[in-house]
Amino acid sequence: MTTSVDPSARCIDQSGRAFDRGVAHGHALSGEIHDLLDAICPASWRDDPAIALRLEREVGALERLGGGHQLAEMVGIAVGSGIPFEDIARLNLIVGSDGVPGVQSPDGMYRPACSAIVLDDPDLGAVCGKNGDAERLHERWYWVQRADPRSDGLPRYLNVIWPGTLWTDSGINEHGLALVQTAGPGMLDQGPGLAGCVLPRIVLERAASVAAAIEVLKEVPASGYGLVYVLADAGGDRAIVEKVHDRTAVRSRREPYAWAVNRFTADELQNVIVDIPLLGIDESNRNRCTAFNGLGANTPATRDGLTRTLRTPPIHQEGIGDMFSVHTAVYTPREKSLLVARACREAPFRRYELGITSP
Repeated sequence: MTTSVDPSARCIDQSGRAFDRGVAHGHALSGEIHDLLDAICPASWRDDPAIALRLEREVGALERLGGGHQLAEMVGIAVGSGIPFEDIARLNLIVGSDGVPGVQSPDGMYRPACSAIVLDDPDLGAVCGKNGDAERLHERWYWVQRADPRSDGLPRYLNVIWPGTLWTDSGINEHGLALVQTAGPGMLDQGPGLAGCVLPRIVLERAASVAAAIEVLKEVPASGYGLVYVLADAGGDRAIVEKVHDRTAVRSRREPYAWAVNRFTADELQNVIVDIPLLGIDESNRNRCTAFNGLGANTPATRDGLTRTLRTPPIHQEGIGDMFSVHTAVYTPREKSLLVARACREAPFRRYELGITSP
């Protein structure tokens, strides 16, 4: 097992078994994990019976749906950081998934509201990218993780995470399957499933192509609010998939250019969804939709155009509904590469590959 951390690039490289990677992750990022828990997981959650019941359900679903290695990794994070497992589990499986009935989420809770694009670059093939949109205080948390879990029989992957979590905000695996996402609506009366914030990594672990990723999303139920998945692969396939609990709708398959915000547009999902209860999200979505629809001759057709569009207001959010674009991530499946830039629109992109990091 090996682990290296580059604080200047905010990148953690790891190989080995799930538990060992978790221990090293927890040890290396212990200070940030403690700070993150203090910021978004209230101490009162430790004694809240509603949270305890929900956590029991989420842990059970993770184990039942093939996430035993992820549970082992969370145990490792707890051991490495010196933080109780229950706190790490609440961070991973409750925050970023949804609220719990009868429990008031605190100010500063993680509330994503992103924009994403997928297109066919004439030279590079399929590319996809997103703005990671949240409250400005969350700008500090994002790390890039390069993982080699082949000891567990899983493919290597490169993804954007938060410290102490198994969340894949966006990512690409060694097969050249790339995935970025935006938050979506929830669904009334849903049963248990894989926590929505953990499901994206399961997709990268189990699928090598867009077609296979769509099948994983159809098969695995999710809990919490939905996600809009924007997918691209090294063979040039592209799709946008709307997912909430056991409902999946495929849209924009193989179109040369498509985009997504925090809305479901598929007709078959409209009668089951509930809106995201987030102040300012409707105004934010309206403004970004208007901007996308108004691009005209400026509609991006290349990776460079994609990066420019994502960093152009109001698609690049700068305060609507307290939302800010705190990072931009762009994936090129054929290269198995990631470009990441931090919050400021003028900040340079840093390039990451499965084996290389460069300014």
